[in-house]
Amino acid sequence: MNEDFLLEIGTEEIPAGWLEKTSTQLSDKISALFSKEEVSYDKIENFSTPRRIAVLIKNVTTKQDDKSVEITGPPKEVAFDKSDNLTKAGLGFANAHKVSPSEIKVKSKGKQEVIYCQKLIKGKKTSEILESALPNIISKIEFPKSMRWESSGFRFARPIRWIVALLGKNIITFEVASAKSGKESQGLRFTPPIIIKSADSYEKTLEENDIIVNFIKRRELIIQNIQDLKKNLFYVGRIGLYDEVTNLVECPKAILGEFDEKYLKLPKEVITTAMDAHQRYFALTEKDGKLAPYFIVVANTKDGDIDKIRKGNERVLRARLADAEFYFDEDMKIPLKERIPELKEVIWQEGLGTLYDKTQRLIELSEYIAKIFIQIHVNLKILREATELCKVDLLTNMIKDGKEFTKLEGLYGSILAEKQGLDSMIVDIMKGRTGNPDIETSPEGVALAIADRIDAIAGAFVLGKIPTGSKDPLGIRRVGNELVSIIMESSRFVNALRISLKSLISKTLNIYEKVQNVKFEAQEEKIFEFLIKRFRKYLEDKGIRYDIIDAVLEIPNNDLVDLLAKVNALNELKDKKDFITLIHSAKRIRNILKSSELKVENKKCRKELLKEPAEIKLYNTLISEEKEFENSIEQKDYKSALSWLFNRAFYINDFFDKVLVMTKETDVRENRIALLNETHLLFQKIADFSKITE
Repeated sequence: MNEDFLLEIGTEEIPAGWLEKTSTQLSDKISALFSKEEVSYDKIENFSTPRRIAVLIKNVTTKQDDKSVEITGPPKEVAFDKSDNLTKAGLGFANAHKVSPSEIKVKSKGKQEVIYCQKLIKGKKTSEILESALPNIISKIEFPKSMRWESSGFRFARPIRWIVALLGKNIITFEVASAKSGKESQGLRFTPPIIIKSADSYEKTLEENDIIVNFIKRRELIIQNIQDLKKNLFYVGRIGLYDEVTNLVECPKAILGEFDEKYLKLPKEVITTAMDAHQRYFALTEKDGKLAPYFIVVANTKDGDIDKIRKGNERVLRARLADAEFYFDEDMKIPLKERIPELKEVIWQEGLGTLYDKTQRLIELSEYIAKIFIQIHVNLKILREATELCKVDLLTNMIKDGKEFTKLEGLYGSILAEKQGLDSMIVDIMKGRTGNPDIETSPEGVALAIADRIDAIAGAFVLGKIPTGSKDPLGIRRVGNELVSIIMESSRFVNALRISLKSLISKTLNIYEKVQNVKFEAQEEKIFEFLIKRFRKYLEDKGIRYDIIDAVLEIPNNDLVDLLAKVNALNELKDKKDFITLIHSAKRIRNILKSSELKVENKKCRKELLKEPAEIKLYNTLISEEKEFENSIEQKDYKSALSWLFNRAFYINDFFDKVLVMTKETDVRENRIALLNETHLLFQKIADFSKITE
């Protein structure tokens, strides 16, 4: 017999960004439990809203299968006496396993005979398994931060207020943090409780009570509501805002609001930030891209006073825009260049000097990056002018006092530069320094963006504030992610960008050493390892298989663009029919080279010592024809290089099938190992193929 299983954990509002991972953790842990306990099911559905995390598992078996197991006991000579009667040891074995003496049998085990019995293990009820395991499963869910709220000291993201746990129509009884499981869920605040009669009725029952528990349905409803409201207007802003708002409401209702047109004189980015940063409003534009004096707010209500909600949100936005107008008007009164001396009065980080000191480091670093790594013409004079100004917006009213506008740091400086009539190249470089992938920047902007991040990372390591576990006091993981992303994404429009990561790190630390008169050599490898971990995360977020990442990163290389090209080539060709054959060949070569006691690293294969047709063919198709392969490697065309290897996998396998490598003839044996070593070195120019799973 099968039933659906439902678990809903009702809480105070959980932060929007935590919901997806929390829901996934819960379903993964229950799935692992069922797998361990051999409880079968069809599929798992995840649900979440700000006030609940739920899992619905379809067609769960309500009882484990009974199993017949064989239990072995002591040796025959211990269990039976000379008259073939059970001894105390034999009878003890029978009693311990609740079988009659007649059911004790003898069998061979290794070199001796032992007694054994067959025992029927009755399967446990799934409800009993769940009642025992669920409190522990819930306690093991991890959050960025958790809290305690009652006497048991139980920790969770937010206080647990109710639990629904049903197998079919039956309650799975347990208690967590003073909350007892039952059938009673909750709807919108100040509405009566909702009774879930059976697990399979969960989603429908909540929907009938105005709670859209399915994330996808809720998101689609929000999008449709916004489409219905905006008519000839267009949404501009973060794509991610849809997801964020979806995780902020349970019963979405989109409402169109309006603000005074006088605020449209403010920079577009300032207005949209005022809407987005705290209020999560959707900004709207006309067809020509100009901002319209309207916004959309998604409320958490079905039948609330819509006009009251609209006016309340309009009042909030009006206050934020009035602040922004004041800040902007005041900031425009002071030319950016006049603010440069003020940078000397503001500490950047304790131990790392002032904002002015940081700017001077960035000037040297960005010029170094432009000269060494960007192999096209750059305007160093303009780059220096832009770098001198790149931190002055931290001194403005908008960034310093307007808490909701701090996200504009960097971009706001470029806005002021443009409004104050500075050179358009300076404006572009300052925009590029933000590292926003949606902004197509200049080579100079890329150089400054990279300099800004590597300086911050090196500074944190110099101070000893290195990210560990969940601690990252200076937010350096985020900065590392930004640096990797800038290097990767900027290669789209700065084709000659080839960053030597270790050289960049060494130069940055050298600048700190000159200023502080201290050696930081020990930090170089630590920073490199940190950035490689950030690069690994970048690849994982792109959906690249872990073994392909491992294979490429195993070969020493500090050019991230080059590493990405290798990863992409392997990832693109991984489904090719010859891929596994090639992997198998590479592993066979590596295994022989590892097991061989002969040192052939510097020995070249000698053609005159080749005897068998298969080894001659391998030599001719690999070693003597490798120029084409080397040209592909030199041009960073790793897809062509891999295809070249694919076309020769047959000859490697044929060699192994027909040639005895470890022959008694010393010269021939060493020559064959040398041939395999040279072949292995070709593979190593792309990746360590032994890391790739077959």
